[in-house]
Amino acid sequence: MKKRFLLLMFLLLSGISVNAEDWIPVDTNYSNFYLYVDKDSIKNVSPQEYLYAIKFQSGDKIEKVAYLKSNIKTNYLGIIRAEIYNKDNYHPKSYFANAHVFMKPIDNDSFLVYSHNYISKLYAEEKTEKSDVAVEAKTDAFSPDNVSNEGISDVKQNDEADSKPEIRGLDSNADNGKKIEPKKINETKPQQVQQPPQKIQTLSNATDLKEYVAEISTRLNENWQPPKSGQNTQTIIILTIGIDGSLQKYDIAKSSGDEATDRSIISVAEKCVPYDKFSGIKKGADNIKLQFVFEYKKFKKSVM
Repeated sequence: MKKRFLLLMFLLLSGISVNAEDWIPVDTNYSNFYLYVDKDSIKNVSPQEYLYAIKFQSGDKIEKVAYLKSNIKTNYLGIIRAEIYNKDNYHPKSYFANAHVFMKPIDNDSFLVYSHNYISKLYAEEKTEKSDVAVEAKTDAFSPDNVSNEGISDVKQNDEADSKPEIRGLDSNADNGKKIEPKKINETKPQQVQQPPQKIQTLSNATDLKEYVAEISTRLNENWQPPKSGQNTQTIIILTIGIDGSLQKYDIAKSSGDEATDRSIISVAEKCVPYDKFSGIKKGADNIKLQFVFEYKKFKKSVM
């Protein structure tokens, strides 16, 4: 009897503690279009990245909900999931748990830019409010900048092990990009939280662009861990690297067609930050673009 009573109480409490919703209207330039951000769904997953849910409706069309991820520092956005809004099935926490999403530059012509800007504004306000409080800084491996060149990465795998990629470089050009300053932590308060060690940029030993690309190719090769998808794939990615070694931006020029493989390539590009400083960047340029071709080959041992 006691067990039944406890079970009943659990079910009742579960019903009461449904996901809280606090839909905040967001102004857009679209007529007869409604956009809301669920303030209760916002989750800060890194110093500049947020997960959150939006609800939108255009005219008499069905109201929909989308679960998004925004990077405030890079102005990149990813759509985790989009579906018809149903209050009974609205569970942002379940979609945000271990969320993996492909991030890309926010399109200024999309209505999503308004929700992204809303989150950015909240982040700026939160940063101002907490400017006098010492907080633990989490290393954000992704910080955008510009630089260009081309390389080739080959990965071979037998039945039991993956071989590492090999990368070679081609051409490049440089263009100007805005340098993003890292978030500063107030050091005047007592009981400071010890900051994690930051990776320090070193100077490349490369004497020309070809050698510089070869250095980065080797670094990517040593750190890339492609998924064991068993597919032969090729991905072309353009990395925009700042003179400070930051990764300002990445563009998938050609997708492998396998989401896990593309994610692994983006992940290794972020993991290698900061990149070595290249003294050969054109004078006045803040970044350089480098293009890499990742080829993942799966083959079996030949049987006689």
